[in-house]
Amino acid sequence: MQEMRCGVLIFGDFWRKINIMSSPVEQIKQRISVVDLIQSYIKLDKAGVNFKARCPFHSEKTPSFVVSPSRDIWHCFGCNRGGDIFAFVMEIEGVEFIEALRILAERAGIKLKMEDPRLRNERTRLLELMKDATDFYRNELISREEVLEYLRKRGLKDSTIQSYLLGYAPPENSGWRKLYEFLLGKGYSDEEIEKSGMAIKAEDTRKRYYDRFRGRIMFPIFDFSGRTVAFSGRIFPEEGREGVGKYINSPQTVLYDKSRILYGFDRAKTEIRKKDACVIVEGQMDVIMSHQADVLNAVAISGTGLTPYHLESIGRLTNNLIVSFDSDEAGLIAAGRGIDLALERGFEVKVVSLPFGKDPADVVHKDPVAWQKAVEESHHIIDFYLKTLAEKISDSRELKRKAEQIVLPYLFYIESEIDKSHWVGEIAKCLKMNEEPIWEQLKKMKLKKIKTEENGGEENFPADVKTRRLLLEERLLGIVFWKNDAKIIPDDKYSLFSDKHQFLLKNSKGRSKLQDESKHYWERLALEGELSYDGIEDAKLKDEVKILLNGLEREILQGESEAIAASIKKFEAEGNEEALAEQLNKFNDLNKQISQISKNQR
Repeated sequence: MQEMRCGVLIFGDFWRKINIMSSPVEQIKQRISVVDLIQSYIKLDKAGVNFKARCPFHSEKTPSFVVSPSRDIWHCFGCNRGGDIFAFVMEIEGVEFIEALRILAERAGIKLKMEDPRLRNERTRLLELMKDATDFYRNELISREEVLEYLRKRGLKDSTIQSYLLGYAPPENSGWRKLYEFLLGKGYSDEEIEKSGMAIKAEDTRKRYYDRFRGRIMFPIFDFSGRTVAFSGRIFPEEGREGVGKYINSPQTVLYDKSRILYGFDRAKTEIRKKDACVIVEGQMDVIMSHQADVLNAVAISGTGLTPYHLESIGRLTNNLIVSFDSDEAGLIAAGRGIDLALERGFEVKVVSLPFGKDPADVVHKDPVAWQKAVEESHHIIDFYLKTLAEKISDSRELKRKAEQIVLPYLFYIESEIDKSHWVGEIAKCLKMNEEPIWEQLKKMKLKKIKTEENGGEENFPADVKTRRLLLEERLLGIVFWKNDAKIIPDDKYSLFSDKHQFLLKNSKGRSKLQDESKHYWERLALEGELSYDGIEDAKLKDEVKILLNGLEREILQGESEAIAASIKKFEAEGNEEALAEQLNKFNDLNKQISQISKNQR
């Protein structure tokens, strides 16, 4: 890994001053292409010389997110976010520039040597603390053969234990503050250790703090970049610890939000995109054993249902979910939380029928191939529920009641009307009844949802609307920047543009000297120009520029005309005939100019 010394680099308003020399940034950009980076997070489709996708930062059905390899930038024309690889990592990981730099430097194989202690912000310090805690637990596990033997009996290979950084938190009889004292020795403060969630403040102030995890097998929980942000601890040994929770997890911290984190997603994301499906299981052991059995696209939710944030992360890579949970009625209802949201967002949802055992980890331990086959043969969620309920309930009326309670809510949320029609037919066939009552019940559910939204739904705020003048100016600038030729706009037409746009026109050759915000604006307009006019003949492009300039001039004159019309009304009301006559002459002159421009455009 190459090491680089850092000095000072200043970004625009979006990126704060940081003590880093520009060379690492440029080196990283040379080694990581914008397409390769973004493709590791979301699914991209080729669109001419560029790539398109549904934006990962806002909900949309039609792709408006564009990646330009030639310009090394990305931009969403829906939410107006955009930038380079650093801006993308900052947005998608929710980190500041310095963290984005660290993530990309590690990916590029560049070791940054930070000289300014201010770069070690709170988040960076806590990430380092969690890494040291992981190392502490791993070293503890190595010395405890009885714990290793238990993990092996559960089916884990030694290589898997090492790969997933499993560890052990020593029990109370070894001391209540082993990790706490270790972290103090590493130079972390009481406040940092408490903020990380690794220690709890004692009620007896003389004892200060004690370890949150004691006598537990430790599963590090990783963020999307593979860094430890939390832990899940399984009790071991269990003897003599009745009434103590089998699993405890880290609390909500600066680093960890269970509604956003999917265990195993950092390892699974490439396979999710490759297989165009995400397998969702319930626990860490299920994920690890699944990966060990070569079902590498599996992730786990951490003690919660699927959340909008989880679906947002998965939806960047695939629209296909395969879920595995207990098949008893309680499991069907409880573990299905969030499935309705997935269906509403257009996900195709399938369910795994376990051939035996109580969870995927059990199945893998006994027969890895059986788990692979179960995933491959998963059924659509409606089909799964119908078959499961029909097998468990023999009474016709009770079956209909349960189908209405459990199956119809999911059917209601299916986005495609064609798909919905198919499943209405399948439900009617299974329940041995006509389709009409099912459609009627769906209508009632729709009316109920509309009423609920009217009473307490979220208010929709309109997006910022650009004026026609601004749209015309930006379209013309896009052509200039795309072609990298300021002469496209005649000198005598520069005055039609706003001061900001005139500055950009006059400095169109000096893009590298622009401030960061202006540079991105330049790149975004150039990309718009390329997308709109790529492939057009030069003569036709010249005609288009002329039409746009005429439109811009007419828009300016119409604005002036409207202002004069307001003055005319004012002077009429005041009875100021001299001023009124002057304004009427100007108004007539402007209208003649507007008419002439319109004629020239025909």
